[in-house]
Amino acid sequence: MLVSILFLLFFVQNQQPNKTNEDLELFKQEFGNVAIISQNLNFSPPVNMYQALRYALESDNWTSSSLENMTIKVSLNYCEFVNRTSDPIGWGFHNLYAVTQPINDYSPVQINSTTYRHIWMIYVDRTEMLNVPHTTPFALYYVDASTAEQIDHGPLY
Repeated sequence: MLVSILFLLFFVQNQQPNKTNEDLELFKQEFGNVAIISQNLNFSPPVNMYQALRYALESDNWTSSSLENMTIKVSLNYCEFVNRTSDPIGWGFHNLYAVTQPINDYSPVQINSTTYRHIWMIYVDRTEMLNVPHTTPFALYYVDASTAEQIDHGPLY
């Protein structure tokens, strides 16, 4: 029994890189070789970067041709999302820190009106605008790294 459990644990742990490679191939088939700037992580949450990218880009019907001359920036972050219906502003977002090490549980945590999440922050912008300070990205997506839920960020100004 113990040998079976150890084999299963070894098998599951070693499947993640294969899953990421499969998702990279699916991403490339759908969106081509678009430029991606991302953290170099040696781990992946349940929803890997390429899955998050596909969910986000498909939600706005991006294609390889609409991504021409665009660059995508991706980072994995731990963030808080506030939703207070009694507050006139009502909601808010704060990026707490970049996730650079694997953790045991990527699930969202709800405390009162605040939800803490590990999210993939995905920025799509024209390549020539990457180094221009204080510009609003062409598109912005927050994808939960545990559930693949796309989180609303409010209007971009």
